[in-house]
Amino acid sequence: MSDLDAMLENLTRAASRGWRCRFEVDGGDWWLTSDGLRIQQTRWAPSDEADVLLAAQLLHTLNDAGDMPLSARILEIAAQADMDEDHFRLMLGREAYKLYIRLRRSRPARR
Repeated sequence: MSDLDAMLENLTRAASRGWRCRFEVDGGDWWLTSDGLRIQQTRWAPSDEADVLLAAQLLHTLNDAGDMPLSARILEIAAQADMDEDHFRLMLGREAYKLYIRLRRSRPARR
């Protein structure tokens, strides 16, 4: 199983863990939901492993699920970029927050 397959499986299992926030997939589009309600209105879908990793980190953060497990391959890629695990997790959290802001800003204004 590839890292992408494992990450996608982890994201789809989020519902079975009782997480309030999760991504629901509808026709290839991913919708961020909280308690089953969409909290974004613009279509989004991960384009590569990096996007899936950000989505997974975002869910771990929003659901107070602790540190997201990182595979040895991902840690090796981080090391090749001269980042230790702490620095990588910091960068990952920052980028996941940026994704969250993009998704939240996509909502239409409330009346």
